[in-house]
Amino acid sequence: MWKIIAGKEISTAFRKRTAYLLGFVLLALLAVAAIGGYQRYRSYSEDAGRAGSLFREEWTHQQANPHSAAHFGTYLFKPVHFLSLLDPGINSYTGNTYRVEGHYQHQVDGAAAAASDILSRFGDLHVALVFQWLVPLAIVVLCFSAICGERESQTLKMLLTQGAQPASLLWGKIAGNFTVLLLVLFPAFIVLALGVSPGPDAAGALVRLGLMLLVYCLYFFVITAVVCMVSAACRSSASSLLISISLWMCFCVVLPRALAALADERYPLPSRHQFNTLLEQGFMQGLDEDGSRDERYTHYLDSLLQHYEKDSVQQLPMNFDGLAMQQSEDYQSKVFDRYNGQLTGILTRQLRFQESAALVDPFIAVQQLSMALAGTDLYQHLRFHAQAKRYRDEFIRILNMETAYGDATYLSYEYEVGPRFFEQMEDFQYREPGVAWMLARHGTSAIALLVCFVLTLLSIQPVSRLIRKQ
Repeated sequence: MWKIIAGKEISTAFRKRTAYLLGFVLLALLAVAAIGGYQRYRSYSEDAGRAGSLFREEWTHQQANPHSAAHFGTYLFKPVHFLSLLDPGINSYTGNTYRVEGHYQHQVDGAAAAASDILSRFGDLHVALVFQWLVPLAIVVLCFSAICGERESQTLKMLLTQGAQPASLLWGKIAGNFTVLLLVLFPAFIVLALGVSPGPDAAGALVRLGLMLLVYCLYFFVITAVVCMVSAACRSSASSLLISISLWMCFCVVLPRALAALADERYPLPSRHQFNTLLEQGFMQGLDEDGSRDERYTHYLDSLLQHYEKDSVQQLPMNFDGLAMQQSEDYQSKVFDRYNGQLTGILTRQLRFQESAALVDPFIAVQQLSMALAGTDLYQHLRFHAQAKRYRDEFIRILNMETAYGDATYLSYEYEVGPRFFEQMEDFQYREPGVAWMLARHGTSAIALLVCFVLTLLSIQPVSRLIRKQ
């Protein structure tokens, strides 16, 4: 019986051209979003590639003192996965450029949102936004009168009299409308798969795209079932539409923003000025019982003089200035790791607080899983920064050691090295995580989405009993 009802829903949707209109609107929005996303992805990839090549060429062709080269430094660019064109995630707000420079520990910078006004940021259309916000709204329009429409047209009693069971009726409505939605979106799924196939790491990208589409399909099914159950519980289409729109507003718009505000209030982040002040104080005054900067310098010099049995710094068999600079870099890195670790802890606690609500709001779960599979979530941003910082620390260490052992003249900066030395310094290579790593970081969201799906399935039978009572 439910198959017959589902087939009738599908044929009615295409006969009344509802499916065609819905498909035209959604596919048009997805096309505009995908084209814009691809242009942003290609523009950034090309700009980052050109800038990286330029910085590498400037670096390898210089003739300079190693310490001067450390001040000159270079830039690292966060690589973006092809799927980021579907879901840019937090990239527009966290930046994608990392400055490598001696004496300074930088954060990832160059956020595109910083150069945009609030209207342009709000109007940034991408595929994930269409899937997460607009497709659920289209489902409401498609399904709000699924059951109560039959009641208003006086066909519900006829169906029940002819032997249709309420559960079969509700299941048929859900299955039919969900199938219509999949048929409408199927061309978009095919185009996305074809777009990913010729790209780099096509196999991995297809796996991630497949998981992303599976996540969205579960999301769409839950929403379709909920709207149909609301329709079964309401007496009129007007009340069903009002309740369904209210649920969409609550779970897709209001609740995620409210949770973000509550997370920020519960786990407040320090300002950039406060963070930099902590770094400066920690370096100058020292952490724990390490002593001040001058005390650490004096202790380090005394230990070297004692080790080499020398009376003055000029007698040391190396340029002590290079070693002193590296000792300063090591301690600066220690201070940065401590306070940046605290900052990372606050960010992850904020995220976990928001994800804890995914059990009652599948939008949050889908949002996090989508960003994770696109490579644009918080955890992968932190992963890039950690790898970039390790590269930066080794980069500066090599230059300081060349200063120390390339020329033993203390406080002399006339020593220079040329392209042969600079070419030996390797380029930064970001190690992208696997799918298992991504999903493990968002296990709460994955479990929450599955729980929502199972609870929806279990709710269909009890809710169907309301059909006879109306």
